[in-house]
Amino acid sequence: MNDAVISSSSLEEVPADAKSAIYKEKQDEHLQAAIEAKSMVANEPTDEKLQSHANSNLLRETKLLRDTLDLLWHQTAEQRNLCQELERENEYLQEYIGNLMTSSNVLEK
Repeated sequence: MNDAVISSSSLEEVPADAKSAIYKEKQDEHLQAAIEAKSMVANEPTDEKLQSHANSNLLRETKLLRDTLDLLWHQTAEQRNLCQELERENEYLQEYIGNLMTSSNVLEK
C-alpha cells in the first residue's frame, strides 16, 4: 500500500468497494500497530512482574530448603535409632564376652 495519506476528497473518486478495501487495510495496519505496541509493553518487565517473579523464586527456594531440612531431620532420626541399636548390641556383646571369659576362668580352676 502507498504510504501517502488518502484524503476524503480523493476517496470520493474511488468506487465503494475500493473505499472499503482501503478502509479495511488501514484498520488492519492500525490493529497490527496496536498489537505490536501491546506486545512490546507486555514484554517489558514491570515492577509487578519483577515482584511476582521474585516472590515465586523465594517460594521455590523456601520449599526446597524446607524439603531439605525435612530430609535431614529424618536421616538424623534414622541415624539416632541405628546408633541406639548398635549401642544395645555392643552392650550385649560386651556382656557375652565377659560371661565367656568368666566361665573360661572357672573351667581353668
